[in-house]
Formats: sequence, structure tokens, C-alpha cells
Amino acid sequence: MALNKDVYTKSVSIDGRSMSFAIRPGGERVVSLIHGLQDRWQTFRRVISSINSNWTVVALDLRGHGCSEWVSGRYSLDDFSADYVTFHRMVIGDRPSIIYGHSLGGWVAAISEPALRHSLIAIGIEDSAFYEPSHSQKMMMSDFAVPSALMKSLNQAQRVSDPELQKRWFEKQSYKERDPCEMLSLLRTPLLLVRADPRKGGLLSSVAAGKALENVEVPYREVFVPESSHSVHSQFPRIVANSIISFADDCLGFAA
Repeated sequence: MALNKDVYTKSVSIDGRSMSFAIRPGGERVVSLIHGLQDRWQTFRRVISSINSNWTVVALDLRGHGCSEWVSGRYSLDDFSADYVTFHRMVIGDRPSIIYGHSLGGWVAAISEPALRHSLIAIGIEDSAFYEPSHSQKMMMSDFAVPSALMKSLNQAQRVSDPELQKRWFEKQSYKERDPCEMLSLLRTPLLLVRADPRKGGLLSSVAAGKALENVEVPYREVFVPESSHSVHSQFPRIVANSIISFADDCLGFAA
């Protein structure tokens, strides 16, 4: 189904479940976008429109999110990653690509990298909370973790996502399931790390980012966006789009 300006929604069957995604056709190289917890692919609408047509852009609704099917009791990082790897192989295949994930999507991108690295140009991670946020950061995010009726009325993504997903934030599931230091040390693909402003709700501080990058053994670039909340891509889509493409182009130049 066409949405606007050459963006189409489609679906694929993964393990018998319908998974929804959007695609903006373009060139042979692909940017693949992975949203955060209790969000959906539409969060990247303005990023998609900011990426030039030399690139194809795809964005998946993770299980339990958007128009993808719910899977009660099956919302681990490994579950999300297994879906993504299958989706990538089915839809993107071996085309040169960059995976860019926001928050939960950043974890999924990093975990999926070993299975897909043979065709990856780079991966991007946006403001993933690799280390437990401070109390003030948690308070800033509380309305999104357990949305009120008002929040749900303003944000359709929180109306259509499985309420069970709320557990991931409060039960600190990501930290229990993966050691971020070990996870990042396994990367063999160049890394773009985009950070939001902690004063505005960003979850990855400069100290935490430094700790995370100590374990990275590949070329990386850190981009800090002042005045940005946790969802950098929503507020500053052109900065995010330009950061993704310029980093990918540089990585391709290094490899040439």
C-alpha cells in the first residue's frame, strides 16, 4: 500500500507470523531502520524522506509493535534479533546495507550484526541505554514506559503495541539478557553512535558512551546532538539522516 511519496507498507511471514514493514525504493544500497520500545516504523517517517534516493530505505515493526503480530511471553532481545535477521535476509539479502537502531533497536542492531556482517557497511545506534539510567532520566521516561490515557491518545504507537512490552523497561530486561560491553566488543562492522542530550531526556551520557566505546574494536564515530530528547531522529531527522549517509560513505571509502 502506498502511503506518501513512494513509501509503501508491506508484510512478510516470519515463523508463521505477519511482520509489517515500510519500504522507500531507491538504489542498491539499503538503510534499515529499527525503532525503539513501544514504537513503530512511522517514527522514522521524516528520516526516510531526508535520505536521498540513491539509497533504498526499509523500516520494520518489531514483534508486538505497530502492525506486526503480538507474541505473548516472547519479547527477549534474542527474539527481536532473530526476527530482524530473518527479515533482513528475506527483504534486503546481500545488498550493501547499514542498520540503524534507536534505543531498543540499537540493542537489536548490535546483536544482529554478527549474523549479517558479511554485507554490512556499518551499524548505527541511537541513544540506547547501555547502562542503567539515573533516577532523573527514568522519571523523564516514565510517561512513555507506562503511558497514561492522555499519552496513548497522543501517541498511536503506544495504543497499538502489546502492553506486555512495558515489563522490559521496569524489569531491566536488556541488562539481564546482554552485557553491553561484551556485545559491543563482538562488533566487526564500523559503528555510528548518536547521543541525545541528557538534560533533555537522553539516556546515554558522555561517561556511559565512553565506557561503551572502550570495548569497540572497529572504527566508530560519535555524534552528540545538543537539545535533543531521547528520540533524536524525531526532533532532528535531517541530522540523523546526514549522519547515517555520511558515515556509510566514509566507511565505503575506507574499504575501497
